Amino acid sequence: MNTTFFSRTVNVLFFSFLTLVSTIYLLERFGVELLKWRAGSSLLQTYTSALSSAGFEWASELNTIVVLLIFLCGGLLVSLLTAYLFGVIALFSSQIKRS
Repeated sequence: MNTTFFSRTVNVLFFSFLTLVSTIYLLERFGVELLKWRAGSSLLQTYTSALSSAGFEWASELNTIVVLLIFLCGGLLVSLLTAYLFGVIALFSSQIKRS
């Protein structure tokens, strides 16, 4: 087996796990506050409540999907910054790192 392939596979698995863990942490830490804020001041929340009260059952799932996407993006950002910190990726470098 190629060592570069194995190394890249381990890196992908590590940062996928890191993204999952950081997403779960962000949901646990800031989930309630975000839900309270969205319930009080969100146009999407009002729109989906109106749709679900009008009989569209799928509209209530949009709020859950939006919250999960917000925290998934946060988890990806944490994972990207961690990769940059460990030097796995070079964001602002003119040279591409080769394994």
